[in-house]
Amino acid sequence: MRGVNYLFFLAFLICSCGESKKETSQDEVKSDVTFDVTATYPKHITVNDTIRTSGRLKKENSIDLSFETSGVINTILVRRGQKIKKGDLLMTLEDKNASVRIKKLNLAQLRNEEELKVIRQQLKKTEADLANQIDLFQDSLVSEESVKNLRIEVDRLTSIESTILLSNESNAQDQSIARTDAQKYAIRAAMSGEIMDVPVDIGEFVSPGQIVLKIDQGEVDIIVAEVSEHQVVRINRTNQAEVILDALPEEVYTARVSQMPYEHKGAKYEVEVLLDRVNKPLLSGMYGQVKIFTNHSEKGYAIPLTALNSAHGKDGTILIAEDGRAKKVEISISTILHDLVLIENKLDSTAQVLINVNGIVKEGDQVNVLRTL
Repeated sequence: MRGVNYLFFLAFLICSCGESKKETSQDEVKSDVTFDVTATYPKHITVNDTIRTSGRLKKENSIDLSFETSGVINTILVRRGQKIKKGDLLMTLEDKNASVRIKKLNLAQLRNEEELKVIRQQLKKTEADLANQIDLFQDSLVSEESVKNLRIEVDRLTSIESTILLSNESNAQDQSIARTDAQKYAIRAAMSGEIMDVPVDIGEFVSPGQIVLKIDQGEVDIIVAEVSEHQVVRINRTNQAEVILDALPEEVYTARVSQMPYEHKGAKYEVEVLLDRVNKPLLSGMYGQVKIFTNHSEKGYAIPLTALNSAHGKDGTILIAEDGRAKKVEISISTILHDLVLIENKLDSTAQVLINVNGIVKEGDQVNVLRTL
């Protein structure tokens, strides 16, 4: 009996080894599978900031205007009873710092443009000299060192050109910010109308939200939109907007921010958005969707939404092709724009980001990139 049991045990061990070998063989076949995939390169883009919110319509016959910042009134360009046109400058505060900053930025821009002009002239001449030296070197008329020195000079001038262009881009952004800040020190008419009251005088100190002008503009349509504290700091009274009322979904109304909030209601702030050119009568209480186009922008690398391998809040992962294998890369999501994802990570512009592979390809799998978009 003991011999029989031993034979059964030996047979079981042999079968087990065979099955184990068979399973290992299947795993090896699975790891050798190569997936044909499509990839894309990350694109560095600048996205203009748009705030999407909603609100209800109200009608008013007059508008109260105030400054977004505190300061001393420098000029009052209107008086009670005066007719005004859209875009007219009505009142300003002292803004010495803002004006000086804009002038400095303008001068820096001019200096950069002059330097860029000189560098490009030198670069053009050096590139021509290099092409000529290469021809002479091929004919053994000049040394390799001469060609090498010219290549170094071309690289140096190209680097300077790139630095100036980056400086110009940064300067342009600073100018935009400075102009936006300067606009806080001025009030312009959002629509044509008549001045009803000017309750302040030149030299008087005013606070944000303090009424400095009352304007009769006839009956106007205003959307009172709610925004969060993170959104309200990105909005100013010069921002353009679009409104679509739920009752009239085919109509897109152009609009502008006409009044900023100076206190919150609960967890929200109320921004007033004035509708332009309303051709049909609207009713108070109508609900609508509002898009406010701020002066802010975001920079980052854009990838298709279909490239996301996983996402949880601001954290996510993607797969890239590297040495014929899928490699997982952790990303930080800045925002999602329709079918694009803007990420904060700095990705190599030559990285091949895999798309449409979620649930199919895993990290470590062999991949063959058929095409790159």
